[in-house]
Amino acid sequence: MTSNNLFFNGQIGEPEEFIEIFKTLFSSRSIRDSAPSRVASETDIAQLVNEFETKPQHRASNDDFSFQNFMTEFAQIYEKAGLSFNPHSYFAHMLSDPTKIGVVANLIGALMTGNQVCREVSPIENHLEQRVGQYVKNMLGYDQKEAISFITAGGTDANILALLTGRNVSYLEKEGVNLKKIGFPEMFSPHSDVYEKANLRIPKLIVPASFHYSWDKTANAIGIGENHLVKIRSTSEFRMDLDELQVQLDSLDRTKEKPMGVVFVLGSTEIGAVDDIAKGMELVRKYEKETGERIWLHLDAAYGGPSVLTKKYAHLKKVVKEFDSVTFDPHKLFWVPYNAGSITFKNRDDLQTVSTDASYINNDLSNIEEFKKNLETHLGGVKLIGSQSTAGVISTYLTCVAFGLAGIGETIETTFENANYFASQLQSVRLSEGRIEVMNPEPDLNLVNFRFVPEKFKHVSKKDYFGGDVSSDNSDEIKSLNVQIEKYFSESDSGFIVSSAGLATNGEKDTQIYAIRTCLMHPDTTRQDIDRFVGELCTYIESDLIRGDC
Repeated sequence: MTSNNLFFNGQIGEPEEFIEIFKTLFSSRSIRDSAPSRVASETDIAQLVNEFETKPQHRASNDDFSFQNFMTEFAQIYEKAGLSFNPHSYFAHMLSDPTKIGVVANLIGALMTGNQVCREVSPIENHLEQRVGQYVKNMLGYDQKEAISFITAGGTDANILALLTGRNVSYLEKEGVNLKKIGFPEMFSPHSDVYEKANLRIPKLIVPASFHYSWDKTANAIGIGENHLVKIRSTSEFRMDLDELQVQLDSLDRTKEKPMGVVFVLGSTEIGAVDDIAKGMELVRKYEKETGERIWLHLDAAYGGPSVLTKKYAHLKKVVKEFDSVTFDPHKLFWVPYNAGSITFKNRDDLQTVSTDASYINNDLSNIEEFKKNLETHLGGVKLIGSQSTAGVISTYLTCVAFGLAGIGETIETTFENANYFASQLQSVRLSEGRIEVMNPEPDLNLVNFRFVPEKFKHVSKKDYFGGDVSSDNSDEIKSLNVQIEKYFSESDSGFIVSSAGLATNGEKDTQIYAIRTCLMHPDTTRQDIDRFVGELCTYIESDLIRGDC
């Protein structure tokens, strides 16, 4: 067969063939309010995929190859596997239906075959990325000229880039060491000139106990290692304990240990907790002033960044804009398709400490003058992932234009209202035996975590995990019951999917509280959906879980 059947060659083709494919893929979503949602088994999925792969007509060497039939049959895998979830009742993770605008924008990005490395490669998309940066800086309160914001693959590479920059800036400004050039091997080698001349200390990165697992990756990637993450315990609201932060800063041996950076969270992954960033920043800056340290302040707002567009958190913009760097993921609360993360730096010149050049790209970042002139047209020179699809840029840009930042804020507020209603409904549940304990009865964002506590443990509560005493037997038995609840919703035809989380108290796994985790990020979820879930939960607990029939 010729390649004409597989490549567009500048022509989109007949729209009808795409329409049929999308109708097949989303057929069950047309009746999604009544469609069951369940997780297909690995065996079932493997069988469906194997059947698809072994059909002889699915080979490029076959002259009867049909693009439409090929894609339609592949789309049917999702339908047959029961993976056409009702998005109104998918509460498991920070996932939602993407907007129609986001989906179409992603298709445009795919068709453009662009690479977001520089303007030379993708001139239109590079310009759009700068526009996206303006929207994000406006959202977060940053100065348009001094700050810079751009799209990344996601929150993890944004966090790594932020602290790689923070590491280099901190050592350059305080110790006068250019880590971009010499790295840690030369810096800590007793045989090097740098080691002899500088009073060098071991770097410490301070994070909340609720830190995302990307911070373990970051510690490894920037060369400090996981053992040098200082984990600050949580309050009973699962926010960073600022008293403990002060204690940890004061306990550092400043002759041997360097507080390189402090990370706060605006919307933790497990429960959506928002750290007290105003008091936290004040504490760190006061410590800097007293000690002469240069501490990089980073805000991990991958999930909760857009919450500053709501009435509840609008006051935080004046604090957020003072962070050295902020991570925010449009593929979460901007509802654009994956992958679309972002990173914002307060001082764009800081990125020169991580910049690099490619001989085949006509942009020079080698000195400060050229850097200032070429940075925004050669973002691949500072991004952790140089080659990146343009789809994230286009979908984020069109979302900002179509909804406006105010519209996005109003949509997020709808999800906050749903979470508050959900938490209140769970707290009002009365069971014949045991109770529902809500971990965050007043949700910071739109996540609600809860657990079933059987009657014999009626005096056990989350507060016991914060300085109290909960025996491992009690904790394990409560966990076992809630594992069954999660499993029930995953395997039944209830129409709901939930997840679980180990809620951090001090950062250690053996002190985590196991809870059912729900994320109500779809703005079209209704109170009827929530009431239906609470009813299904109560029925299962009373009929099966308590009676031992599950």
